[in-house]
Amino acid sequence: MTDADQRREWHLDRKVTIGLIVALMMHAGSTVWWAASISNRVAHLEDVADRTQEQPERLARLEAQIASLSDYLRRIDSKMDRLFETRK
Repeated sequence: MTDADQRREWHLDRKVTIGLIVALMMHAGSTVWWAASISNRVAHLEDVADRTQEQPERLARLEAQIASLSDYLRRIDSKMDRLFETRK
């Protein structure tokens, strides 16, 4: 092997300590853990957003039902008033 071939090959220098290697591995592991937690949070927020999109439609249906019930109660009230007036 020539001197140029030896420079191209990857090798671990004795200046790189085991402590540095462990620290880098721990840093990489914590980065993966952080990314996974962010992924879970995004998935949760997407679920909340999907459920929230249905709310305006449900609210419009409820408003229509309340308006219908309100009209129905007015008719009952007027019929009861007429019934009481005829009994007097």
